[in-house]
This record gives sequence, structure tokens and C-alpha cells, in this order.
Amino acid sequence: MDLMRAPQPSLEQSNLHQSALRLLPQGTKLAVPKKMETGMSAIIEQDLNGDTKPEAIVFFRKEPESYEFGYMILEQSVKDSQVSWKRVFEEHVPSRDIDFVKFVDLAGDGNPKLVTGWSGGNRDKNEIHVTAWAADGGYQSLTPLTYSAAAIDDLDNDGIAEIVVMQRDEVKREASASLYRYQKEQIQLASKLRIDGGFEGYDQVEIAPVAAGIKGVFVHAGMGAHSSISWLLKLDDEGNLVDVLNEDPIKPTWMNPKPVLSTDLNGDGYFEVDRMLEPLQAENIPMFAMPWIHELYQWSPEKGMIPVLRTYLDMENGFRLDFPMRWDKRMTLVKDEEKPSILHFSVVQNEMLKEDVFRVEVVPIKDVAIQHEKWRAQGAQWVSIGEIGSVSVQIVYTISPQKQPKAIRDLLPTPEEWAALLHPLK
Repeated sequence: MDLMRAPQPSLEQSNLHQSALRLLPQGTKLAVPKKMETGMSAIIEQDLNGDTKPEAIVFFRKEPESYEFGYMILEQSVKDSQVSWKRVFEEHVPSRDIDFVKFVDLAGDGNPKLVTGWSGGNRDKNEIHVTAWAADGGYQSLTPLTYSAAAIDDLDNDGIAEIVVMQRDEVKREASASLYRYQKEQIQLASKLRIDGGFEGYDQVEIAPVAAGIKGVFVHAGMGAHSSISWLLKLDDEGNLVDVLNEDPIKPTWMNPKPVLSTDLNGDGYFEVDRMLEPLQAENIPMFAMPWIHELYQWSPEKGMIPVLRTYLDMENGFRLDFPMRWDKRMTLVKDEEKPSILHFSVVQNEMLKEDVFRVEVVPIKDVAIQHEKWRAQGAQWVSIGEIGSVSVQIVYTISPQKQPKAIRDLLPTPEEWAALLHPLK
């Protein structure tokens, strides 16, 4: 039985909606949180006290537009087949918006707690509020946690969720990661790790798998006009947060020239961390025209951070082209000066000489036959490696692979391998 659902337009839900409007505190109106686990709604049904009957959590804001939001919990009762609702809990929170709403089992008792994030509240601070059903009955809102960004999930794989709070003091340029657990009906600090605070803001804070049975906190932050900085946090054997990406989290070295995000790009079930690389002999290429190579790393319990994939991301056309492992770092690339959508790949020999080997061209599907005729007339050899959306991705060889030296010929993928290297961007 799913006890968390967005209200449906039925007689039952109409009754709930009318009851919620009637029970709203004076001078308030319904408010929809920015991020939710269900469909966007100001009214959510969820069993919070374990009686198998869902309560209604109703979010509101004060009118006229002001910096005061809040929520109330309604319980239902049935008499003579008639359902009625009464307000059993209410909290007002100074804030600019409702950042997020989650229902999370923080105690391992099967009863989810209401976890809400409120942005721009007291002294312009964001706050996390945890509302729980107390052992002696009734609801209680626990001491709020201030946050700049946060992630809530089961970090240690014990079946109980934790709260990871990222904080940053803009004036002092200090930052930290804190791990909180729900214990003895309180939110208690379990571990805290200082990190560098010289960045502009968090781009991603997400708990995700890093290896078999192990999760980590992927943290990416913007630094300066375009650059970014990264940390990968996990729990050590004593349950403390540690950074496995940088030797010193206060002096991080894992930086990128552009913002990056972590995801499971190669589809093996574990998140990667991106490191953007300049192609060989690209020193004179301006940053805006740089064809960045993305080298993706995963954490290994035995070896630490290890590279698992090198790829090129074509954001404009929505695909990525993976590099075969045998390319090592000898293959370099450059954008065509007249048509930047064309990529020229070359093999670097003796650290100086470049042997132009092939180019990647993106051709509208409707024009493929015409383009093939042009290449055929030029005596070119090509491979169609796949279609992404409305375009076809083509590999056009500078000279026939059969005429290349064996050292270069051995680097070139077969047509079947080419097709396996092309992937749509998610």
C-alpha cells in the first residue's frame, strides 16, 4: 500500500482540499514547495505516525507576499462514513521559499520523518526542519540545521538515512561538511569535516554509490567566473567523513576549468568524478574553443581514484564519443577552424609530430545520402556510426585505414567498435 501520494481530483481529495483551505491560519494561502518527491502540490498525504492512515501536510505562506511560510499537519477521522480533518500541528518559518520536502526514515522504525528545507530565513540563512512523531504521542519539530546545500540518504547502507549538511561562510571564506543522525528523538552531529571555502556556491551535493556496497557524497562547487572544485566524501571505518579525492580538503587540487557534475555516465551503477583535460598540443587554443577531453574517475577501495573512461561530450548535438582504452593519451583533437562542429583527430608521435587520422562530422539525417555522394566523388572513406536525434554521426578517414602504418591502424576501431563508442547524452 503506497501511503505517500499526490492528491487526486476525487470527492475524497476535494473534501481534503476544502478542509485545508478552511483550516489555513488567518492571512495565509497555499504554497507549493520548489522540490518534492511527488507531483508538485501544496497538500501531500503521508503516514507519519505509523497508524496506516495518511495524514495531510499542508504548506502555506502569509499574505500579502512576505517572508513567512509554514505548514500544518491534518489528521483524518471517520464518523458515519464521513471523513473529516482536524489540525494537530502547525509551524511558521521565516523564509523566502520552501526549498524542498522529503519523507525519510531517519530512525529505522519504518515511520518516515518530515524533512523540509527553507531558504533565506533568519539572518538570510537556510534551515532544515525535521518533524517527527514523538514516542509519547504528538508531533515535534526538532532543532533546525542551517545549510548552504544538503543531501539526505542512507550513506552508510544500514537502512537508515542520514543528513549531510554543507555549510559555507561567505565572509570568513570557510566551509564544512557535517553528518547528522537521528538519535534519541534528536538530530545529533556525528562527524564534521572542514573544506576549502574559497568558492562561490555549491553546484551539486548528492549521495550516490561509489563502489559495491559503498556510497559517497559528491560535492562540486563553482569557483571564480567559470572554474569548479570538487570533493568526494565517504565514511571511514570509524564513521567519520573523509575526502578521498583530495589529499587535503582545505587545499583541494581536484579542479576543472568549467563546472562539472557527477553521474553514472558509463552505466555501471557507480558515479564518476570528471577531470577535464586539454588535448595534446592545444596550448594555443583559446578556452572558449577548447575541445575538452573528459577523463572520468571512480573510487576503488583497493586503488583509490582510478580512471574508467575518456570521452568527448558534444553538448550541442547531444552525444558523447568514448575513447578506446588503447588510445592512451596519444590521440589528440582540434575543432575545425571554419566549421567548429567538425572534430579532427590526430595521433601524436615523438611528442611533436601529429598525424591527421580522421575527422568526426555531424550530418543532418536528411542530407546523409547527398553527403556520402560528395565523399565518394572525393575518394574519401567513411563509417556511419549512429544516429542521435535528427543527426547522423560520421567518421571520415583522412586516408584509407589500410594505407596507414600498422601502429596507427591498430589504434582505429572497427565499424562495430565505433558504434559502441557513440552514446546519447542523458
